[in-house]
Amino acid sequence: MTYQPYVLSAAWNVGANLTLRAADADNNGTPDLWTTGTGGAVTLWKVTTLTVGVPGNGTLAAQPTQSLITSDHSWQLNDADSGAVGTARDTAGTLHATGNAGVTWNTGDMFDPDTVFNGTSGTLTTPTPAVNTNADFSLSVWVKPTALGGTILSQDGTNTTGFRLYTDAADKSWRFAMPRTDVAAPVWDVAISAANTARLGVWTHVTVTYQKSVGTMWIMLNGVRSAHGAHSSTWSAGGGFRRGSHRTGASSHGEWFAGELAAAQTWSRTLTFSRARNLPVEDFDGDGRSDILGFSTSHTELWWTPNTTVAGQPPSRGVSKRISAGWSDITDPFVTDYDGDGKSDVVGRVDDELWTWSNASATGTPIVVAADKLGVNWDSLPRIAPADFDGDGRTDIVGYSSNNDELWWVPNATPVGGMPQRGTSKKVSSGWGGITKQMIADFNSDGKPDILGRGSNNVMYVWLNTSTVGNPSVGPLVALGTAWDTLPTTTTADFDGDGREDIVGFSISGDKFWWVPNTTPASGTPSRGTSKEVAAGFATATDKRVIDYDGDGRPDVLAQIGDELWVWPNTSTPGNPSVGPKVSLGLAWNTIGDFLTERRAF
Repeated sequence: MTYQPYVLSAAWNVGANLTLRAADADNNGTPDLWTTGTGGAVTLWKVTTLTVGVPGNGTLAAQPTQSLITSDHSWQLNDADSGAVGTARDTAGTLHATGNAGVTWNTGDMFDPDTVFNGTSGTLTTPTPAVNTNADFSLSVWVKPTALGGTILSQDGTNTTGFRLYTDAADKSWRFAMPRTDVAAPVWDVAISAANTARLGVWTHVTVTYQKSVGTMWIMLNGVRSAHGAHSSTWSAGGGFRRGSHRTGASSHGEWFAGELAAAQTWSRTLTFSRARNLPVEDFDGDGRSDILGFSTSHTELWWTPNTTVAGQPPSRGVSKRISAGWSDITDPFVTDYDGDGKSDVVGRVDDELWTWSNASATGTPIVVAADKLGVNWDSLPRIAPADFDGDGRTDIVGYSSNNDELWWVPNATPVGGMPQRGTSKKVSSGWGGITKQMIADFNSDGKPDILGRGSNNVMYVWLNTSTVGNPSVGPLVALGTAWDTLPTTTTADFDGDGREDIVGFSISGDKFWWVPNTTPASGTPSRGTSKEVAAGFATATDKRVIDYDGDGRPDVLAQIGDELWVWPNTSTPGNPSVGPKVSLGLAWNTIGDFLTERRAF
C-alpha cells in the first residue's frame, strides 16, 4: 500500500480529550475531520489546500460547533475483534441485536473494530422495533459500501418493511423509502440524493429523519441536507430493527448489503441539519461542478457551457450546448433550486408575473421543462432574491417593495415532488427606505440567511434572521463599520475557508479585489475584521462573479476580459486570502449577453 502523508497542524487541540472521525463532508474528494469533545460538542474541521511533499501540507478550518443529541438506541458495532457477530450491544438502551454467520467483526479501518456484511446473507436484527414508523423518528449510521444496491437499515412489518435505507446501483445515489401500506408489493415514497453521491470504499455518515406532521422525510449526508421526499400514508411497523437487509414478504428477506457498518443510532424525534454549503448552485447537469449558464446576446436562447475541471487540475470547460429558445420576454433571471429536487432551476419575470423553469437535466444533458407561473403582481417587488428564509427547507423569495421601504417574504409552497407553488406573501418589516445594495447570507453561521445592506452614511449593517417556520422576522440592525463606499460592488462568500461568510468586493476603480473577514462567533453578534487587498488587475474585467469553479470547496473569481473568460483560482487559507494566476476558459464569450448565477444580492 502506498500513501501520501500530510501535516495539517503542528499544534492541533493539544491536551484535549476528543473522539476523532473522518469523512468527506463537502463532497470535494478530500476527507475532512470531526471531533467530539466535552459535553457532546461536535466540530467539523474542513481539510483544504493540500500540497504534495515529504510530507505534504494542508490546512484545517473549524466549522461552527454543534451539540450532540443523545440517541434512544445506539449500536457502536465494536463489541469484538474477530469472528461472526453473535450479539451487538445497544449502549444507549437494552435493545441488543443478534447477528448471523454473514456478519463478521473487522479491524484495521477507520472504525476499529466494525462490522462487515457479506452481501448474500448477513444481517443484524433486534427482537422488537427501535422506532415508531407512525410517528417522528430519525436514524443514522456510518456506511462504507463495497457494492451498491443493498439495504442498510430497515424495520420489519408483517409483509414488507416499514422503511429502508439503501443505495441505488444505477445512478449511485442514496435513497430512503417508506411504503404506504404493509403489503408484499407496496407503493413506495422515496427520497433520492444526487447521482454519484454513493461511493464505493468511502465512509459516509448517513442520517435520515421523518416528520409526520408535515409528511416529509430527509436524507443528510455527512451532516448536510441532501434529499427529501413526501410520505403521508403512515402505519406502524412492529418488527425488529434490521441492518443489512429488509423484509420482502411475510416469510422472506432480501436486498443484502455488502460492506462495512459502524455506529448505528435511532431517535424517537426529528433532527435538524443545515442545508448544504459550498455545493454549487451553478451545477446545472448534476455532475458536482459549477457550469456556466447564460442567454445569447439577443436574449432568445439559453446556453450551457459544461465545467470539465478535474480535481487538482487547472480549470477547464467543455463544448457549449443550446438548451432551448424562446426566452426573449424573460427579465431579471437567476438560478436556484425552487422545486426542492436538488437541481438548480431557472427563475425569471414575464411582465408582472414570476415563472420557474424546472431543471430536468442529466449529466452532460441540460434540459429545462415547461414553465410554471408563481402568480402575478410581482412588479410590486422590483428587487427579489431566493433564500430559505423561514427554515422549512424550501427556497422562498424575499424582496423589497416598489418604494424600497418594506421587506416582504413570499413562501415556497411546493409539495415534495410536486409542481412549483407559492404561498401568501407576508410583510417582514418596514423602514428600509434609506438602505441600498442589500445582500443575503448567513452571516452569524446559525443556518438562517441574514440581510446585509448599506445606509446613506456608508455604514454596512446586518439584520439577523430571527424567523421560525411560517413566521419570517429579522432582529435589530448591527453595524459593520464605515467607508463602504470604497467598495461599490460587493458580494458574500466564505473566501478564506474558515466556515464564515465574508464580504468581498472590487474597488472604485474596479482594479482591486478586496476581502473583509467575518469575525462573528457562532450564533453571536455580527462583527468584521480588517480588510485586505487580495489581488489587482481587474480594471478592464467585466461580468465579475465569485463561485467555486474548480470544485475544491473555495469560491474562485471569474471575470471576462474582452472576448475571453478567465478564472482566478482561490488559494486562500484561513485568515490569508489569495488567488492564483488566472486561467483562460477560452474565447467567444461575447456571444453570451446575460450570465445566470446564484443571486446573493437584491
